Amino acid sequence: MMKTTTPTICHDDDDDIHNDGQLASKRMIREEILSKFPQNNLVYSFGYGSGVFSQTLNNNTREMAATATITNRNTNIDNENDNDNDKNSNNDRRGMLDLILVVDDTYEFHKENLRIFPNHYAPWLRYCGPNLVTKVQRNGLSLFPSHVLFHVVDDTGNDNNNNNDNNLPKMKYGVVDKKDLIRDLTEWDSLYLAGRLHKPTLPLIYKIMMKIMMSYW
Repeated sequence: MMKTTTPTICHDDDDDIHNDGQLASKRMIREEILSKFPQNNLVYSFGYGSGVFSQTLNNNTREMAATATITNRNTNIDNENDNDNDKNSNNDRRGMLDLILVVDDTYEFHKENLRIFPNHYAPWLRYCGPNLVTKVQRNGLSLFPSHVLFHVVDDTGNDNNNNNDNNLPKMKYGVVDKKDLIRDLTEWDSLYLAGRLHKPTLPLIYKIMMKIMMSYW
């Protein structure tokens, strides 16, 4: 009997930030971040985690945290430094942006992504090329692979080999083949993404992937 799991996702395609706890705009992520990645094989994408949604429980929690911050603040620090610290604190609370990119051709996606962002890959993967990257992602290096290959992007702007990184925020993105995602949703292959989709996520790119996924539920 085929197993199925129903993700907890938002189907509203409104680009404005109107959901309680949502920190990031769909339009901003699509236009300023996702547009920099290879587009030909990208069929679905969603964001999650503290870079997309507020991790506080409710407004009372926010007010209590703000009160504690004000109470503990050193009164000898001038207002200008306080404002700078507040901005840095807000950026820290937002956290790293987490994205999942679903592709319909893993080899072709990594072939182009290696050309655009070579330093997103470990040196041994970068030098061995898209064939090995594809095998590592789809077959994994453990007995229970998740079939997702993650890349971490630093926002310090120290990537001298690829200036495109300077325009990306601090983020982590995972790449998964659509066949592996569908198998995990329908057969509970690893439950990695199936479990992730039971938590709040922000759909960003649909194309045909949503129709394919919905046909299994």
